[in-house]
Amino acid sequence: MTKPKGGTPSKPSTGSSEHVTILERSDEFIRAVAASLDAYLEIDKDGKICEFSRRAEQLFFRDRSEVMGREFSIFAPIDEPNSQSNIESESFANFEWQRLIEMGPRGPISPVKEYVLVDSQNKEILCEVVSFVVADDPNCRVALWIRDISDVRRNEEALAASFLHDPLTNLPSRTMFTYQLSYALVRHQDAPGRVAILLCDVDRFKGLNDSLGHDAGDEALVALAERLKSIVRPKDVVARFGGDEFLILCEGPLAGATATHLAKRISEVLAQPMAVKDQDVYASVSIGIATSSTNAVDAVALISNADSAMYLAKRRGGNRFAMFNDSLRTEVVTRTSLENSLHRALERDELVVYFQPVVNLSSLRVVGVEALVRWNHPDQGLMAPDTFIPTAEETGLIVPIGAWVLNCACQTMETWKQGSNERQDDRIPCEPFAYTPGNGGLVEVNLSGRQIGDPDIVATVAEAISKSSLSPDQLVLEITESTLMDDPEAALSVLEDLKSLGVKLAVDDFGTGFSSLAYLHKFPIDVLKIDKSFVMEMGNREEDTAIVRAVIDLGHTLGLEIVAEGVESSNQMEILQALGCDMAQGYLFSHPLPAASLLVLENS
Repeated sequence: MTKPKGGTPSKPSTGSSEHVTILERSDEFIRAVAASLDAYLEIDKDGKICEFSRRAEQLFFRDRSEVMGREFSIFAPIDEPNSQSNIESESFANFEWQRLIEMGPRGPISPVKEYVLVDSQNKEILCEVVSFVVADDPNCRVALWIRDISDVRRNEEALAASFLHDPLTNLPSRTMFTYQLSYALVRHQDAPGRVAILLCDVDRFKGLNDSLGHDAGDEALVALAERLKSIVRPKDVVARFGGDEFLILCEGPLAGATATHLAKRISEVLAQPMAVKDQDVYASVSIGIATSSTNAVDAVALISNADSAMYLAKRRGGNRFAMFNDSLRTEVVTRTSLENSLHRALERDELVVYFQPVVNLSSLRVVGVEALVRWNHPDQGLMAPDTFIPTAEETGLIVPIGAWVLNCACQTMETWKQGSNERQDDRIPCEPFAYTPGNGGLVEVNLSGRQIGDPDIVATVAEAISKSSLSPDQLVLEITESTLMDDPEAALSVLEDLKSLGVKLAVDDFGTGFSSLAYLHKFPIDVLKIDKSFVMEMGNREEDTAIVRAVIDLGHTLGLEIVAEGVESSNQMEILQALGCDMAQGYLFSHPLPAASLLVLENS
């Protein structure tokens, strides 16, 4: 709002009324007032209204004839205004019109100010007001442009509320919690250990969403939020961190002990079912606890510590809590360093593929190989996959790493097939050996849960086959039993798409998960691989031998080939042969080796 041109009127003619009207302004000024969405009024040197625009009539629900000549204070609330804004509004009754009159028309336009005004029904209206002086004595007047900002402010406050509070549970949001935690840390900065937080993550929440629907998932989160609020002390803060995670803030001399007690109470309370969509639903949470005594200097660091402890609870099986401590901090630092190095491993050509032979137990000849990734770390040397694959899974790096392993395995097979020593990739070993993939040999490549969930996985596999000219039926993709059962329906869809490429599919580590036989029958798989934990105890534990026998019989009934993993002794091999197992791999035949070092096993 600016001071309009033509705002200074000509002197009234003799005999004119005491109040100068808009009709006496220039045409430009009249058009500006008429077109404006802001109200316009003027106050004379006695504090009485001497102009009132059409928009002002609409804003205040008052006719011009009703207000002309009346004190401007009729627009000031009779009582103290109910604040419509978090910003304090000035009292319109204290509007300094006299000071403006004294300054005259050469004075500056006043800065924008907020006032709570009232209409004819005494309804409060939050307004922005700009004022300035028009005309010289004796007709000096104060002009006001008034803009209704009630809706704007309500929208701003609604947006702020949604930013600081979770709309589903009405709990404080992550942002609000971070503010509150920051203030708590400042209050207790000289007393370590007086602030503790719990980060609670719902176990297997995705399964609830998938089975009952997202509406049921939302209903469960609301019910869980109510239970958490019922457990904590009045001064504790419960917030929604996002997704299926909640945060709790505890303060006091024994904050750590209080947090531990709360974690136990949460587990007890959640042991009782929640009614969701007319069904009893059971939920558990993994909880990470961190206190201000763990050298966390700010809110973000303390939340990060609790997050690390929560993931430790998850790795231990869930439905439990873990405290962040010095040993966990060392683990976090190590994992962070590992993660940073892993990001660069592909770029620096530090990953290599080893191959372990798969042997036909009838002929004792090599019929395939399993591709296994290794990391040639610049400082730690050759690292086995169990030292870095979990980190790759957590960070999502397993997707590009898995794609590289797949391409490397397929191209190496093609190189062996051609018997060529020309390198197609510096990281791909090309020396041929006695195993002849061209005669139907297979290469097995593992797919992780993250890869199965990657929307580009089918295209990635198709591209690897195309680039290598490998026959699709020579590629066996291994998926662990637990990965399949995390989301059976989604896994089934992906497996069917992969199967359409012509590849073979294997269930890896069979017996360690919780497969439904109904799903096992549905999955388009070709091979079952018996987990080594059962194979290694054959001959020592009758139970394990019985399990292996049952898996072999089940697989053959379903028309599947059976591979036993982890064979390390002749006795184990002989038992497997007696049970009718088709294939085996393990240290008895060969350790995983680079392609150039693979043993010639045909005559072994």
